[in-house]
Amino acid sequence: MVSSSAAHQSPYTVDDNGGIDEEWLQRLKNRGLFQGARHELFADATCYRAGFTVEHEDEKDGTSKHAEFTARHVLTGQLLSIEAKSR
Repeated sequence: MVSSSAAHQSPYTVDDNGGIDEEWLQRLKNRGLFQGARHELFADATCYRAGFTVEHEDEKDGTSKHAEFTARHVLTGQLLSIEAKSR
């Protein structure tokens, strides 16, 4: 279970580190897309707080399957491919 304070900090953490683009904001404002967009926001923020940088994949690229984003740990260089799913 995620503490409510961590969940509330997610938008600020992401905005301070990588930014929330207009498309993401529109998904957060859409009732049908909100849950998935919020879950991705939480995954982003968690990676930032854990010491990773985040590089988002091109969601408009339908030619191949890919994760939501790639996270690289600042100190170790470890790479993670993050796929955020929510129901």
